[in-house]
Amino acid sequence: MPNKRGEDMNTIRGKALALLFSLSAWNALAQSAAIQSNIQGQVGSFTELFAGQKFFPGQKVLLVISGQIDVNHEYWEDRRCNWLGLNCWYEKRDRPYFYGPDAYPAVVRPERGDAVVSPELTGDPKLEASGASFIPFKPGSPQQIEFTVVRQEADSKLAIFGTGVTFEAKIADTGPRGAVTRVGCVSRITCSGGQYSVSVASIDNAGRLDLLSSILETKRSAAEIIQSLDRRFIEDEAIKEKIAVALYRHSQSLHAAPEPTADYIALLEYASNLVPSALSGEIGNKLSLAYLKSGNISLARDKAGSDHDRLAKSFEQNPKDPNARREYATNLRILGQIRLRERNGMVSSDLTRAISLFIDSSKIAAEGAEDQALSRTDRKLLYILAKESLIDCTRALMMLKTPVNLAKAENIATRAIEFAKQAASLQ
Repeated sequence: MPNKRGEDMNTIRGKALALLFSLSAWNALAQSAAIQSNIQGQVGSFTELFAGQKFFPGQKVLLVISGQIDVNHEYWEDRRCNWLGLNCWYEKRDRPYFYGPDAYPAVVRPERGDAVVSPELTGDPKLEASGASFIPFKPGSPQQIEFTVVRQEADSKLAIFGTGVTFEAKIADTGPRGAVTRVGCVSRITCSGGQYSVSVASIDNAGRLDLLSSILETKRSAAEIIQSLDRRFIEDEAIKEKIAVALYRHSQSLHAAPEPTADYIALLEYASNLVPSALSGEIGNKLSLAYLKSGNISLARDKAGSDHDRLAKSFEQNPKDPNARREYATNLRILGQIRLRERNGMVSSDLTRAISLFIDSSKIAAEGAEDQALSRTDRKLLYILAKESLIDCTRALMMLKTPVNLAKAENIATRAIEFAKQAASLQ
């Protein structure tokens, strides 16, 4: 039976992946329809915008408001008679007065009383008879309103960071035609009608990314972090990679341990799936190794195997790139370790294949370490990887227990010592 930690790990992993897949589905839907709402001219109270769509701390939002309303549309009757005045009648007449947001602006504000925005809310009795405050806007038609959602302690408390704010709007109470008659045009009286269209022109998540960076300076559970990430944030192509990197670094600095925890694995999984290009090899290798150390060999094999061709291609295309070289060599080493663990080293063909993978890994790393054009840090890391791969190789050879393989193990161990010395010289 699986142990408790394994159950917890699988539970968090399942939730993380389920959330990621649901967010991807939402993104596909969002791409097909703009975030848009309408404000009715005859409605005098604030009404909800965007059907409950929320905006989150740090997001800078630009709204564009366009359209026309018919303000105080007039209806009357003119008496008409024929030329003899013997027959008279009344002709129904009307006159519309169309205005746009430049004359009767839309006023927008957060629905939550404890939510604030930047710039701060303002008030203008000429626009809002009740004296309510609203977000400042740029005059003109279409009208533009730009604001950043601000919540106190959003940079330190995940619950606040992950709490969204909804907005509401109405059309100004007064303008060139005076106070708006808030009656729909259903009978022959002075009335108002029409509507403004409100659309989200852009959402800038740079400020939200800054808040996330501050949040991740403190150790958090994977579930709490993942649940606080809203859809527009993680699906923002401009910063998806940076989000993945932030989560990965959080996992390495605050969750790394000799035995991988459920939180550690869940964060790596989420970062790895969020955007494959973000430190993809490094994150994938860490995840494969975490699976292996936790005893989930099938997941380790699947992850390392699925990454192999991509890392090999990246290395072939960029042989001078120390990161591409190191990530590919590390992948080979992990594949060798998986071979040893799958059947506990009891099958000689597994040992032989693992030895081949360790030697290839060491060779690729060592060749890169000899490149004098690389930085001392990159060369040192490659020498260390070359050494570690040869140590793994030595152990595998010793498991074969034949005199020939034991002799090979001794020679390879000597080479590993030389690589260790080379790494030490680059301190």
